[in-house]
Amino acid sequence: MQKITERLEASGYGFQTLVSEVVKSLPFQSRRGEAVAAVPASTSAQR
Repeated sequence: MQKITERLEASGYGFQTLVSEVVKSLPFQSRRGEAVAAVPASTSAQR
C-alpha cells in the first residue's frame, strides 16, 4: 500500500496511476474470480 501511495503522490494523484498500480499489485493478481449466478434482466430491473 505504501508503494502505491508514493507512486500516486509522485504522479500528481492521477487516476490512471491508481488503476495501474492496483492491477500490478500482488493481491489483485493473486485473486481468483468467484462464480456469479446470472440474474435475469427483468428481475434485476425490479430491485
